[in-house]
Amino acid sequence: MVNYNTPDLVKQAIESIYEFVKGIQFEIIVIDNASTKGDIKKVVQDFKVVVLIENKENLGFGRANNLGFKSSIGEYVFLLNSDAYLIDNSSIPKMIQYLEQHQNVGIVGPNFIKENGSKAYAYGNLLKIRKVLSDIGLFTISNKNIDNYATYKVSDSLMPKEVGYLAAAGIIIKRSVIEKLGLFDPKFFLYFEDMELGWRYKKYGYKSIILPKATIVHLGGESTTEKSEYLQKLIVESKSYYLKKTLNVFQYHFLKIVDLSYISIKYFNRKLKLFLKN
Repeated sequence: MVNYNTPDLVKQAIESIYEFVKGIQFEIIVIDNASTKGDIKKVVQDFKVVVLIENKENLGFGRANNLGFKSSIGEYVFLLNSDAYLIDNSSIPKMIQYLEQHQNVGIVGPNFIKENGSKAYAYGNLLKIRKVLSDIGLFTISNKNIDNYATYKVSDSLMPKEVGYLAAAGIIIKRSVIEKLGLFDPKFFLYFEDMELGWRYKKYGYKSIILPKATIVHLGGESTTEKSEYLQKLIVESKSYYLKKTLNVFQYHFLKIVDLSYISIKYFNRKLKLFLKN
């Protein structure tokens, strides 16, 4: 569990594990990303099996999780966001059981819901070049096919389903797979690291499966409510790196040229409108 300025939520998440995880031996590792609010030491000292790792700087989501993994010994690795928590005693066993029964599955994820019971983003398709072109208005995806390109989706099936990637707010991964293929790419500070993980595991033959009958609450965005311009910059940088890593050289440079042209046209049109207005 990675903490950045959300000690009260970390406590809530840990309490939910103690309340609902029964009959399974577990350890809890909290990685603090140089938080400046609250006292995370005070939170974890009340729990017996919690290990606290304190970073001197904010390493980002992926690198902090990687650090936590290195200190873990469990056969299954449960990544739980600080702003997520368990609500029943069946979801974790269901997720572990599915991994045990399917050799070619590397990751399982739950149906995420909000506190009010409505569905929250749980998975998505891998970002494709057509989706990028559609986002900047240079390609139209028909309504019939739009679902096949959506990168942010709520759980929409009654049965387990293979997906492009799983939202990393509450996923379980086989330790053996992580040891073979790694956890998060450390070059991602925030955003797109879970998509890249799904892409990489699929590349080497391991599926990502969403289990709709497993349910976890995810509040969403509790540690990223500030500095929206900075977060937008992170999204752009992470998206660019993801595309560079997953597309071939021609596709990537084609997108860069198209994107620069699109930005230039938008800038010219904005200036032209201001000129005509004056």
